Amino acid sequence: MMMSGNPITKSNSSFGELPSTGFVRMKALLPPHGPIPASRATIYAWIRAGVFPSPVSIGTGRIKGFRVEDVRAFLQHPSTAQPNGRQANSIKPSMSRDR
Repeated sequence: MMMSGNPITKSNSSFGELPSTGFVRMKALLPPHGPIPASRATIYAWIRAGVFPSPVSIGTGRIKGFRVEDVRAFLQHPSTAQPNGRQANSIKPSMSRDR
């Protein structure tokens, strides 16, 4: 559920589906309610490898979020999504938790 006029998804919201546009914070992507069954460390490893979208600054502060469109592209094709504009590589996210 999103607040009216606010493009940022709140982390305590029900996350049955992503909003159609806007930004989501890392916490909203992670288990138990997020759509990506991976740890924060795994997502940052995917960002470094270029297979997950990089977060963008929201406003003038230190707040960062992910473009919903980029996250959707990753979820539809996790092994081929290249939101950072890099060439496809052999790293394929396992979509499982680190342990």
